[in-house]
Amino acid sequence: MDCSPDGKRLTILTYKHAYSYERDADQTWQEALQGHPRCIKLPHPDTGLLRQREALACDPHTGDLYVTTEGIPAPILRVQNVLEGRN
Repeated sequence: MDCSPDGKRLTILTYKHAYSYERDADQTWQEALQGHPRCIKLPHPDTGLLRQREALACDPHTGDLYVTTEGIPAPILRVQNVLEGRN
């Protein structure tokens, strides 16, 4: 999970995809997480790419999402501009 520097967006990684929640200035995270997230589709684990997803980070400048796995080697998948313009 990663939270944007401004505290408005939370992105959560699951074994299948990532999900981005946004909150309004007057919302608590509890309220925001009850809404519908934006799904960020990732390659299916059966492709062999990132079979066991473990961590993600969001680049606050580019909107890129970085996802990696456990184990060695731990490849890093970069999904470009998935969060652009969503601050």
